[in-house]
Amino acid sequence: ELVMMVDKDGMSCAHSAALNGHVEALRVCVEYGGRELLMGVDKGGSSVLSVGAAHRQVREYAAREGGVELLKVADSGGWTVLHRLVYSGDEDGAVEVASLCGEEGGTMLEAARGEAVKAMEHEGQLSVTRGWPSMVRIDGGEEGAVVSFG
Repeated sequence: ELVMMVDKDGMSCAHSAALNGHVEALRVCVEYGGRELLMGVDKGGSSVLSVGAAHRQVREYAAREGGVELLKVADSGGWTVLHRLVYSGDEDGAVEVASLCGEEGGTMLEAARGEAVKAMEHEGQLSVTRGWPSMVRIDGGEEGAVVSFG
């Protein structure tokens, strides 16, 4: 029961372990709390995978254990871990996590890339992640720039 408790922000011990990069502690939490603990979200809707995404071993373990179901968990802003990784410029991390979830992970990564670019454009930025896509076209118009990928 103790392993399933959450703090005032809705974070479990698994969230804390992931956030701080403690993959072994995360494994123990999941061993005792089960997959349900891994799939839990905090009050902002952030999954264990999302809060631990900055730590390679944590994201590999969480993505492998949680699979596509965990990859699909979106926070209160509607973004998944893939959106966050792409937006923060961690393309390698995004590709790595998506590849652990097969073709569906790849499809989700493509969608996250497009949505993250739109968010950056809205904020007055445009960032094209190296190696993807092979071509980017930006057309200015009366209502702003239109970004297309090919």
